[in-house]
Amino acid sequence: MKKFLYIIGIILSLISCTDNQDNNTKKDPIIGKWYLYSQNGKEVSSCKKKNTTDFSPSGEAYIETYSKSNNPSCQLISNYQGNWLKNQDGTYTLKIKDQNSSIPIIAIFNLENTNTLTIINGSPTVGVNSILKKI
Repeated sequence: MKKFLYIIGIILSLISCTDNQDNNTKKDPIIGKWYLYSQNGKEVSSCKKKNTTDFSPSGEAYIETYSKSNNPSCQLISNYQGNWLKNQDGTYTLKIKDQNSSIPIIAIFNLENTNTLTIINGSPTVGVNSILKKI
């Protein structure tokens, strides 16, 4: 009887551990790599579509920006690092460390669906509105 109770105890502990692991590994929909699709309602160039933001499960964000500038080929022009946080109202906040300034850039995210992300950087009427799509 003691062996039977011992085995049941082990099974119950394994089941409870499995449930906790499932809850902890549920992915937030923002996690993953996203590319820039449009800004202020206009689709961006193929070069600007190489701009990516990668949101990691640990709350870090990595951003790469591309441009043709004075060069005919599309080139990586900057890398940024920051941290993202999910707010209580379901929006997201991204704080980027600007390399030229100590003031972080703050963008609020609203997830429209699992493959499209709207970023409002600044005021919705004055700021830059960008649409990102998941890679």
